[in-house]
Amino acid sequence: IKLDKLQARRPLTPEELERLRDGCCTYREKALVEFLVSSGCRLSETVGIRVDQIDWRERSVEVLGKGGKRRVVYFSVRAALMIQAYMEQRRGGEALFASSKAPYEPMSPRAIERAVETVGVRAGERRRIHPHLLRHTFATMALENGMDIKTLSAMLGHVSAATTLDIYTHVTGDMQTEAAAKIDRGLGN
Repeated sequence: IKLDKLQARRPLTPEELERLRDGCCTYREKALVEFLVSSGCRLSETVGIRVDQIDWRERSVEVLGKGGKRRVVYFSVRAALMIQAYMEQRRGGEALFASSKAPYEPMSPRAIERAVETVGVRAGERRRIHPHLLRHTFATMALENGMDIKTLSAMLGHVSAATTLDIYTHVTGDMQTEAAAKIDRGLGN
């Protein structure tokens, strides 16, 4: 089977993201989607987060990334609100995203993938929605909103900013238009 890597890496548009949010039925789904899209966290990093690790004041959490490297990821106010609402109604467990049945073990990577995919189907998305797509969406939105590539690279846990440019971003038509306008202004046109 040939995979369409360009389509798989195409981030969600703002409209698609809103539909995805509308496809969430539980606070766990809402918290999961908001956390992933606002933090840029990898699936493997998300699985390992415990509730007691969260710094609510900074809206951050230290995660264990690739190669055993630790880094701090930040999440949005919206994600914090959804996580708090989820925590108020959940039954237990130490993991941030815990199973809904005793003994409330951390959700497995596959369980998180299924939860996100189910939300995507419910939202009417034609393509498969997966956690890494939310990471691509985070990276693209950050660049489109003016974040510099070195900061984004650090937030994503990359060793090199070239990795961030090559894999997680694409240049949109709007970005090209804005770049051309900056060149024109610089040339005095």
